[in-house]
Amino acid sequence: MNWPRLLAALVAGFGTALASYGAIYNHFVPRSKNPDPQLAFNLIPLELLLGAVVGVLVFRLYSRKLENPHGEREDIRLRMLYRLAHRSKGVVQLSDLERTPLESVEVLNLLKVLEGQGKARDLGDGRYQLS
Repeated sequence: MNWPRLLAALVAGFGTALASYGAIYNHFVPRSKNPDPQLAFNLIPLELLLGAVVGVLVFRLYSRKLENPHGEREDIRLRMLYRLAHRSKGVVQLSDLERTPLESVEVLNLLKVLEGQGKARDLGDGRYQLS
């Protein structure tokens, strides 16, 4: 288990529980003139539950970030493909892919998707016209 992720979840959970205890203690009014310590004490299970929910949400958020740390998305690849096509007057040649960080398999998949949407045409010989 990744200890910073666990530590962040624990800090967020305990902080939320403590903040909710203080809010209930003061009836959700800063500097309340009649605080109610008995109500805050009776609602400790609710406050701890709220802290646990926030802790779990923080833990899951960091879990998703660790699964895909670079955040690679299709729209970024598509933008790179359109920039390459723009530099080549709308035509993408598979031989030009050496100048880009895109892999040929990724580009072929993108071009197939664009062809299905009617945004690209296969000109043959590894050339595609983007519209």
